[in-house]
Amino acid sequence: MTDVKALAAWFVEFAKRHAKHDESTAFADEALKKMFDIVSAAGFEPSAVAVGTLVGNRYMNGEYEGTYKVNPHSPFKVIGEDGKDHWAATRWLNCLWELVNPQLLFRVANNPDELTALVDRIRREIERSAPFKPILIGPDGELLCESYPPSYGHFVDHKNDESNIFNYAGVHKYCGEVERKRVSATHDALVCRGCYLRVTFPSSVKTFGELRVAMAQLARNKWRWPRD
Repeated sequence: MTDVKALAAWFVEFAKRHAKHDESTAFADEALKKMFDIVSAAGFEPSAVAVGTLVGNRYMNGEYEGTYKVNPHSPFKVIGEDGKDHWAATRWLNCLWELVNPQLLFRVANNPDELTALVDRIRREIERSAPFKPILIGPDGELLCESYPPSYGHFVDHKNDESNIFNYAGVHKYCGEVERKRVSATHDALVCRGCYLRVTFPSSVKTFGELRVAMAQLARNKWRWPRD
């Protein structure tokens, strides 16, 4: 299991050295590996973390206005599983770096209580950023994943097993959006808009945690609900 508290403590210490232009902050493989571990612990699926800046195009009312830096506070960018720049993860990591700005680090450097509080803040943001564990919804490994909030890449609240499932249930990984539909007096169905995967579950299921339990039961029954 990932020790998020240890990662947070390392991150703050690394940021302190980086702010002082300490030679030990040279972006060695070890530092890149730690950044990779942090991004992974936050729920992203990177293939690598590299030193670099992402540049985006800025538009206003459809008119090009120039470029902007996606990660002005962070010296790192994140590479996704597809080998391309992972914009959401890079934005998120930039937000984490914004929390350890040099002015704040200077203030807390000689204050153990404030330094501990900063490490705890980093830990909480890493843990808060992780979306809920995908739910198996089909016999071939089909997964229901969280529908990321529109501002994903920043610090936002995610769904969890206590969250209610409404008409828009989430995303069929690798495929498309998933809707919840009423299909009988006793059952609802998850329907993928991309491939039309359809899996039923009791209408009494309200939360993702309850759905997780129902899908596990369905898998044990070879993906067929027993007849009454």
